[in-house]
Amino acid sequence: MGGAHVFCIHSDTLSPNNFFKPLPSEFFPFSAQPIVEYLFFSVRVYHKNARLLFFCDVIVVWVEAIKGRYNLHGGERKKRNLNSTHHTLPMRIVIDPEVFSQDFMPPAILHRESQMNTLKLIFSKGTANVLLFGPPGTGKTTVAKYISEELSKVKKLSRVYINCWHLSTKSAIFNYINMQFGILAPRRGVSKEEQFESFIQQFPKNAEALFILDEVDALKDGSLYDMLRLKEVYSLRTSVIAITNVPNFLARLDARARSSFSSAIEFPPYKPNELKDILRERAIPGLMPNSWDEDVIAKCAGFAAKYGDARMGISLLYNSALIAEQEEEKIKVEHVEKAKKQTLIYLVETEKQQLGENEKKVLSIIEGAGSIYTTEIYNKVKGLSDRAVREILDLLEGKGFIVLENVDNRRIARPRFKV
Repeated sequence: MGGAHVFCIHSDTLSPNNFFKPLPSEFFPFSAQPIVEYLFFSVRVYHKNARLLFFCDVIVVWVEAIKGRYNLHGGERKKRNLNSTHHTLPMRIVIDPEVFSQDFMPPAILHRESQMNTLKLIFSKGTANVLLFGPPGTGKTTVAKYISEELSKVKKLSRVYINCWHLSTKSAIFNYINMQFGILAPRRGVSKEEQFESFIQQFPKNAEALFILDEVDALKDGSLYDMLRLKEVYSLRTSVIAITNVPNFLARLDARARSSFSSAIEFPPYKPNELKDILRERAIPGLMPNSWDEDVIAKCAGFAAKYGDARMGISLLYNSALIAEQEEEKIKVEHVEKAKKQTLIYLVETEKQQLGENEKKVLSIIEGAGSIYTTEIYNKVKGLSDRAVREILDLLEGKGFIVLENVDNRRIARPRFKV
């Protein structure tokens, strides 16, 4: 090891070739290029911001440790022999996991041109309050963030994104907004009205702000109306894009809040061919070339179309890639089939964590029954009024957990997912 060259690589010049060149050839009685490429992609994905990445001694330790354990020849991976103690390097298929995250912003928004054009037209005329509604996974949040970014390019605009599941009260919302604008917050223990007044008094009169209220149906204590009236009552240059999955959300609002929205824009479920385009646009930057084919894309799109949720297809494609990596093969339809159940369970359980105790209680009753008349649910839930249960059922339908159907003038609830 004493003859190893010590060197470093800066991220702006990093590639498999310059990672490989400084290594002395006497250390490699076989081709080491696959090892270097594997290490390079690992570093590139997980250490994007590092300026000093690796010392040569570390590479040499790697090579010495794996020389006897990996079957390499001429830079090509041999077919794995399951009866052998020798194994090949793990096959890398996913090259950018961020592409498959729910927070990823694609460079182009596909199949939502009509909704985006409508939003651009609305905001070209000034500030406005707009409601985006539609089932889960139909691009509402992505479009809202994209439009807000586009608007900020043509005018000075402060953008604040709020997930109302996490910040659902007036106190929490305006405390968060005050922090975003550097507004001096009142001392701890003050009322929510004092926090609200603090924002009103200190918000710059010449400033313009756009608030994105995601999962707006989770808001409590009149918070939505307070946000909507900033423009009308206090003459502040503020806009609101409210996002909901609940179909009849607008009808549930009181007349004052309902009249504060200038427009309501529907986001219908994606069609199967549209889902294929969306998944293909994630696969190209996120997966190794030639690691997937159109059959895989079609299978994932079909799964997503069944639930009307693009997120299902994106997560399924990612999980299929991980399974294919473990089996050291390119992604096949068989991998997609294997990944379906774990994808469904993960997404459903993740969404369930955001539900309150009463919502979980009602959902548990429906899941246990498989199919149940809503009048029976009213009798099973203790301590809640019929109206409260109806609102929970509407919320669960909007979140995509259940399906509500009218049969012989009676309402039936059943789980949307079977895992």
